[in-house]
Amino acid sequence: LRVHIPDPYYFDIEGEKELSFIKLYEQKYKASANQYSFIGYNSILHFCTQNKVFKFSPYNDSSGMINTHCPIILYKDFSLLLID
Repeated sequence: LRVHIPDPYYFDIEGEKELSFIKLYEQKYKASANQYSFIGYNSILHFCTQNKVFKFSPYNDSSGMINTHCPIILYKDFSLLLID
């Protein structure tokens, strides 16, 4: 089975920074981080550091910006792999 899935909440739980976040979160809150914790973490990374997580484009001529990037995940051999 090879299925491509858009996942706006994708979080790489094997990355060095991400593993550090998970460890610190669990130590501080005595609970596992959920998808909202990861969204908050990515938001702080994007807006408060040089690590850009999102890709913004103008929403319309008169207001705001919108995130135009959505990671694409490949489901293959019972694993989820980031391909975009």
